[in-house]
Amino acid sequence: MTRVAPIPLESDVQIFGNGNVRPHRLVFDPSDPAFLSRTTEGALSVRLVAPAGCREAMFAIRYDDRILGYPLRPVGSAGGLSLWEACIEPFTGRFECSIAVRLAEGAPAYLSPTGVTSAIERIDRFQVDVSEVAHHEAPEWAAGAVIYQIFPDRFANGDPALNPPDVEPWDAKPGSASFLGGDLRGIAARVDHLVELGVDAVYLNPIFTSPSNHRYDTADYYSVDPVLGGDDALGELVGALHGHGIRLILDTSFNHCHPQFFAFADVVANGERSAYADWFVIRDWPLRVIHRPHLLDGSAYWVRHIQRLEREAGIPIEIRHDDGPAVEPTYDAWYGVPIMPRIDLSNAAARRYMLGVATHWVRKFDIDGWRMDVVRYIDHDFWAELRSELHAVKPDTFLIAEVMGDARRWLHGGEFDATMNYTFRELCLDHIALGRIDVESFLEGLLELLAMYSPTVTHRNHNLLGSHDTPRFVTLAGGDERKLLLATLIQLTFPGAPGLYYGDELPIAGEGDPDNRRGFDWDAVGSAHHDAVRRLLRLRHESPALRKGRFTLLAHRRTAFAYQRETEDERIVVAVNTGARALTLELPRLDGGVVWSAGSASRDGRSIRLGACSGAVIIDGHGTRV
Repeated sequence: MTRVAPIPLESDVQIFGNGNVRPHRLVFDPSDPAFLSRTTEGALSVRLVAPAGCREAMFAIRYDDRILGYPLRPVGSAGGLSLWEACIEPFTGRFECSIAVRLAEGAPAYLSPTGVTSAIERIDRFQVDVSEVAHHEAPEWAAGAVIYQIFPDRFANGDPALNPPDVEPWDAKPGSASFLGGDLRGIAARVDHLVELGVDAVYLNPIFTSPSNHRYDTADYYSVDPVLGGDDALGELVGALHGHGIRLILDTSFNHCHPQFFAFADVVANGERSAYADWFVIRDWPLRVIHRPHLLDGSAYWVRHIQRLEREAGIPIEIRHDDGPAVEPTYDAWYGVPIMPRIDLSNAAARRYMLGVATHWVRKFDIDGWRMDVVRYIDHDFWAELRSELHAVKPDTFLIAEVMGDARRWLHGGEFDATMNYTFRELCLDHIALGRIDVESFLEGLLELLAMYSPTVTHRNHNLLGSHDTPRFVTLAGGDERKLLLATLIQLTFPGAPGLYYGDELPIAGEGDPDNRRGFDWDAVGSAHHDAVRRLLRLRHESPALRKGRFTLLAHRRTAFAYQRETEDERIVVAVNTGARALTLELPRLDGGVVWSAGSASRDGRSIRLGACSGAVIIDGHGTRV
């Protein structure tokens, strides 16, 4: 980000005149990395949330004997807020600061630690120690990376000899316990598809040995499941991916395991005498699952789990006919599901074991990152220790947290580098697929999202439209591929590391789990949708602005909006109309023309005419038509 030059000030008391003290939405917190953080070069990134329509904003500091004003640039204004930011010169030591703005009607307002005020008095300034300002060291390769998520059993069958005995036809409707025969060799054999698509990293759902197809109930954390090809197949896959410059991110849950996991199996066998009894929270001995069949009401979900316990785990089942939960393990389990006992990571030995698992796969196979499941169920100090140990092995290991919603507590630089950004998905879903919110609310949500995290995190957040845990976007959009393509356009041009869920480039339909995990339809490769996504990804790879450029909201009107991504050498404008009628937007003067479009789009001077459910990319500066 280009640094802004300071303006020498004689005073910071009333920069714009006497301030208006009505309640105003002015938010700045120097202790929050979203509002103040240090860049890799040591400069300071400053952000401010202000009321919508603000005309001007300034970050004023007192440093040594100087008073300096740094004009903040408008990122955008929508709904009830505007977002402002600046990158300013490096400082050392301590300084004092405050905020000054001109409101929409021109009246001044000031922000101090006590809130909105008419002037900045002697004790009204924020105190900043630069050494304490957040500085997040994150892998450079992950900034703006395109991440492709694969559910291993459903992408490609590369070695039928690995198929489990009960494998179903590839095009069969997936069941919660069914296998279709996908394996790691199948992924390695299809690397050309990923290269052609423009993928920077592959994120695999769990691959470690487990009786299930999703493998979040891991039985052996130190072995790749034989039905996926075992450790040898992982080595082959890493080689194939790295040979094309594609990184590999693995996934696991350290919060819970399968009852066949050696430590829990020992507890089942030896009870309170087990050396691993303290690795788990056992509320009542002997360890067992209490089953009240008269309370199940025919629930197939719980019946299936009881059958799995009997078949796979050897856990005693106690039948009762009293009141209580229909299925009640006497040990802690994920959401009470007895097939997933919870591992107590406050136990030093259990913690050391899991830390060893994480570093093992980096050391042995040179994997590039981890996506960690159910992060909020595990204490923060574990994640901090995990980060430290992984970085000691490979400093640019990338860490993604699965947190549904606001993930700021995990993204201050000491734990994770990014989150599974379900907030981005919800905004796209609610506006584009379901029509629950209008353009104004959608854009306000995007600005709020940008204001949630530091720029370092924002450019690495895993912005997804779907995953193995959600219904497919195109299905929620009523099968309208145009809506998915518009959402993908925004996903691939908004700041972050866009996450494509396998098959969304075709697209593949699917309701909730397990229907959202259908076999990849290789016959659909080359479809019009696939070609449009591929061309958009190629444009992204050729454009530094789309990968790392700063974001500015340019215009919005009724059902249409436009924003730009910009570096010193390049400007890209994205225009979108999500409505059912054509609409015209006024844009800044640009030298270039439309280089990618969905639906219909035409330019006339400063105007762009967008058809119903249409979008366009305009490039100003160097670039290639795709």
